[in-house]
Amino acid sequence: MIRTILRGAKLTGACIACLFPAACFSTGDGTGPALEDCVRATSVTMTDALRFDAECVRVSSGETVLWTNPSPQRHTVTADPTKAANPANVSLPDGTDPFDSGWIPPGGNFEYTFSVPGRYDYVCLPHENDAMVGTVIVEE
Repeated sequence: MIRTILRGAKLTGACIACLFPAACFSTGDGTGPALEDCVRATSVTMTDALRFDAECVRVSSGETVLWTNPSPQRHTVTADPTKAANPANVSLPDGTDPFDSGWIPPGGNFEYTFSVPGRYDYVCLPHENDAMVGTVIVEE
């Protein structure tokens, strides 16, 4: 009886959390950013430390994000689960086509215009296992 009540409480808590959109943007496994951790920005830097800076950005629908690579290494910006080492690291809103920058050489850049609202999780293919992952939240 107590177990059933507790299970119901957890389910109710989860349903209530999704009434507040910020709570629903967390990846759920504790590794991805929550909406409140995302900065409003249209540029992301690929660092020597194998990170996207900022890890999570928020933009409005129709805005373009520019990724720049000042590091001495090649990187990618890949939102294509068929190319990722772990497809769970990539997510796209329903009906959105995957995208992939291809190799971005040192000093190079890549830009992408986001037209569909939602969450886009992407990776750097050669550094995905080093946790070089990022997120773009597109708002209406």
